[in-house]
Amino acid sequence: MAVHRQDNVEAKQDRTCSIASDATIDLETAINKTGCGKFNWMIILLTFPVAGTSVFVTGSMSYVISVAAPDLDLTATGKAWLQSAPYAGMVVSGYIWGSLSDAFGRKNLMVIGFLSDFFLNIAAGLIKSLPVILFFKFMSGFMVCGPYSIFMVYMSEVFSQQHRDMIAQFLGVFTSVGSIIQSGLAMWLIPMVLPDWMPFKAWQLFTMCGGIPSLLIGLSCFFFYESPKFLVDKGRSERALSVCRNIFTINTGLPRQSFPVNKIYAKNSDSGPNKATCSRVLNEIMDMFRPPYLWKALTVFVIFIVMFGSQNTLRLWMPEIFTLLQNSSVTDVVGLCPLIAEDRNSIKITAPKDSVYLSMIVIHCCCLACHLLFAVTVKCIKRKILLIITIGVAGGCIFIVPWITANMSLLPISIYLALYEASIYAFFGAIVQIFPTHLRAKAVSLAMVLGRAAIFMGNFLLSNVMFTSCDEMFWSLAAGALCIVIFSLLLSFKPHDDSKITE
Repeated sequence: MAVHRQDNVEAKQDRTCSIASDATIDLETAINKTGCGKFNWMIILLTFPVAGTSVFVTGSMSYVISVAAPDLDLTATGKAWLQSAPYAGMVVSGYIWGSLSDAFGRKNLMVIGFLSDFFLNIAAGLIKSLPVILFFKFMSGFMVCGPYSIFMVYMSEVFSQQHRDMIAQFLGVFTSVGSIIQSGLAMWLIPMVLPDWMPFKAWQLFTMCGGIPSLLIGLSCFFFYESPKFLVDKGRSERALSVCRNIFTINTGLPRQSFPVNKIYAKNSDSGPNKATCSRVLNEIMDMFRPPYLWKALTVFVIFIVMFGSQNTLRLWMPEIFTLLQNSSVTDVVGLCPLIAEDRNSIKITAPKDSVYLSMIVIHCCCLACHLLFAVTVKCIKRKILLIITIGVAGGCIFIVPWITANMSLLPISIYLALYEASIYAFFGAIVQIFPTHLRAKAVSLAMVLGRAAIFMGNFLLSNVMFTSCDEMFWSLAAGALCIVIFSLLLSFKPHDDSKITE
């Protein structure tokens, strides 16, 4: 009798699934029905090497410039060029990649970009010539910029909306972990004395190691499914449905036939492969700067430029600042700026000590703590309120730096950099939600291009200003935080409803 009742229950469930499978639903609902399981956790684990690619490409030169200065005959401007070269490549290529990903897909471009970056890092480390290193670092930035942004968009397209806040913070957490590993690797490798028979020095070996994360993620991308969102936009709904079924099977362990969707409805599809792609892409670019997206786009880009440019420019120069401090003869009970100013024309600068790397590890540990705190609080506090609070606190911390002693400055600077970095990744989550899906990749790519352009220019500005107008430099960073707070108050963080888009 019990068996008979169980058979009735199973039969009822089968009929329910059969009815559901006849329904035609939108892609967002189909993604929600794939669940959250093994596939999603595999993607989250892969964010670690992805975050590492950004960390090593953009941050490795900040550890190298002091010890490589004699070999490369570096001036302050030369150091700025060396740190800015990857960002120059990113600025040139960033928006190109975003458009290409919307035209040709996510998977193949990630494979090409990440594997190319691996070989470029090896080449940059093998040759001890400033022009050659600048070229390869430029090309490294050129090749890794797009795949990094594409991966963020890819995650937003294979995770359900309720989990997108989580994955943005995971990327931030792994970025901080990667930065800690990079600082530890620099502390281990750069002071190392290599055998005479080796054709390169320790700092060159450290540069080459920067390609390892790109190799790992590049090989992993071979096993990715193409983004179902891209497939739907290209009119390949059946293929998108097949991808969703595969994800469902990996997540649940159930057969593909159990996936309760039979057809995905594509409202905005681009089924014509010979369409005027360039014209369409240009129109979509201009869509962000027309109503109803104009004010939203301008506000987003202003916030991101100030946030991304300020945080990364100061972060890149912190190893150099700490190295200057270790060589200073002025007591550290005075302010940070007098210690920096003393070394403006210094010729004899010794290699960084362990204290320099340990200070950077402290900063990145603070960043990690802030990312974890964000991951917990973003579910309880609205993103907008959280962003305003954290940027406000960060601005207050950096504002007081000129008035405190040098030995106390590490804490407020660490808090500033940590809160900004966590806010950046939280803001990424907002960008992919407040724009419609057909503009997400372009919005992220354009924001990254503008932010990296700000870093490129900020590197040259900071290389001179920190010696001549150090106090004003910190107060300008505080003013930037105030600007972010004001614009955040004016911006709506409400997720965009794609169902409201009409043809």
